[in-house]
Amino acid sequence: IFRGCFYRFLRSLSSAPAANIACSVMFASIHGFSDATQTAGRLIGSLLMCALYERTGTVWSSLAAHAVFNALILLGPGMV
Repeated sequence: IFRGCFYRFLRSLSSAPAANIACSVMFASIHGFSDATQTAGRLIGSLLMCALYERTGTVWSSLAAHAVFNALILLGPGMV
């Protein structure tokens, strides 16, 4: 949703860096501000996913990267 719809819409209105920052701030804020480390992680993760989407031109690359990251988290805290 964030990369495929929201980022794409913002990108049509502005530059890639501006769209990336706006999308990533919204992503982090919607996921909540539980603590600074988690918020920073969400923001950085989203910045990277948007950059991956911009570079590849397909949402599937960022979707796959997101899935791998989530799988690593489920495997345990020692994996990430």
